[in-house]
Amino acid sequence: MPQIEGQEMPTKVSDETINKILKGCSIRGWISLRALKCYLRNLSSHKSVRINKNDCKYHLAKQAILLNDYDVDTIFAVHDKSKSDYINYIDFLNSINRVNETRKTQIESFKDQVKVPGQNYIYFSNWISLANMNYHPEAIKFLKTVPDLVDEYAINWDNLKEDNRVTENDFRQFFYDVSSCVQNDEDFTQIIKSLGYK
Repeated sequence: MPQIEGQEMPTKVSDETINKILKGCSIRGWISLRALKCYLRNLSSHKSVRINKNDCKYHLAKQAILLNDYDVDTIFAVHDKSKSDYINYIDFLNSINRVNETRKTQIESFKDQVKVPGQNYIYFSNWISLANMNYHPEAIKFLKTVPDLVDEYAINWDNLKEDNRVTENDFRQFFYDVSSCVQNDEDFTQIIKSLGYK
């Protein structure tokens, strides 16, 4: 079996490494895992979802996520199946989402409330108009201003909306990303209520 610095090749990324990433994101607030995806996507003019090992470590560090060489080697050992020295960072970051069953139910309910009847998409402009960031936990706690939260929300959809449409899967993934940065269940519920959930 291949080795990493004298150890057996890992078959999964450790909880310790995942926690480093999610903790680094959480420090920056509710939407930071999504913001990390957008940051990495915007590094290239053609919005590549692939990144090599050196760039991965460097750009995560720039976002206050400090991984050691073993952390990064392990991520690539698990997710670079073709040994190309590149991973699909969207697939990797999706794999570390933390969403409990209650939150999954809330997300599905919210999706059903806002999606176009009989279709598998949501009109982005209609949906984003439902938001009232005055009720967002980070506004209530004076961690961010309402305009800043509105900007974060709109900007961090990046190129996942096309023709004013968001697919059910992209909707679901957006809120899985949010869930992964919000530890408290009440805060998560309050966040989605501030975005229009009833």
